[in-house]
Amino acid sequence: MLQDWPAQSPDMNIIEHMWGRMKEEAWKTKPKNIDELWEAWKTVFFAIPDDFINKLYESLPNRMDAFLKAHGSHTKY
Repeated sequence: MLQDWPAQSPDMNIIEHMWGRMKEEAWKTKPKNIDELWEAWKTVFFAIPDDFINKLYESLPNRMDAFLKAHGSHTKY
């Protein structure tokens, strides 16, 4: 049965939090060109602590519960 909910739900997508953190950290280096930006992205990516990733993964059951209770609308996530 298909639900009448949005096809894309950023609230449920934990990768959005990874991208946000990477963007924030990469821009702190104030890259002057695409090569510097690429290096910043690589550095930031490999510096993200495992516990940050684990917490995002562990939040999935709570995210799903909140999403279902909100009937597909936005959640606190």
